[in-house]
Amino acid sequence: MGCILELTTYFGQDSFLSYLLLALKDSVAFIFRYLLIECEDQEPAVKQDSKVREMYLTVMKTFSQVLSALL
Repeated sequence: MGCILELTTYFGQDSFLSYLLLALKDSVAFIFRYLLIECEDQEPAVKQDSKVREMYLTVMKTFSQVLSALL
């Protein structure tokens, strides 16, 4: 945690968050696409547990809110 504090002090919090987002953009894009696929309506032949689907929808909502707050 000390290293992150030093970096935010040196670069400024906004610059550090921007750098961090750019560094993690591929991972964030992958997670977003994965959640998007899991949240889509499944074909009738594919059975999805309602609790699992609800969990993915909740995670997607939270993930989207965090991204919106950061951007």
